[in-house]
Amino acid sequence: MPKNNSTAMRALVVAGATALSTLALGVSGASASSHTCTYDNACLYENAELEGMYLDSNSSLAMWSLSRYAGQPDTYGKSPYMGDGVKTNASSLDNWDIDSVIGVFYNSSYRGPCFTVGAYKRAMNFKSVTLSGGGGVANDRMNSHQFNNAC
Repeated sequence: MPKNNSTAMRALVVAGATALSTLALGVSGASASSHTCTYDNACLYENAELEGMYLDSNSSLAMWSLSRYAGQPDTYGKSPYMGDGVKTNASSLDNWDIDSVIGVFYNSSYRGPCFTVGAYKRAMNFKSVTLSGGGGVANDRMNSHQFNNAC
């Protein structure tokens, strides 16, 4: 087979494979960002409804800005908190710890207005979560979380 035909055939095979994989994703409804939280962990997600980049954590985190979403480099990667109003701030939490509540705090070091996510419960959209002490809503403003600390 001449080189031109071989190149054309490869391009056709690649295009077909891409179309099939796209069709398969569309039919299944699967999302590239779907993640199931690990048992006994808490997972933070950048978007509401447990979607987008995630951080799967088995311990309290005093400063979300020092953590990185899965797959993000330690330096200059996206963290669950990078400043008020930043789109990539955590917007939902899934608590897969069956015997621990999780306090989610406005300030680092588990301080300030907060809200609690019960054992094996979810906060699907921080926009609809009211903070303690008249602190407003939680969306794109939270900085830390602590296992076994109800606020």
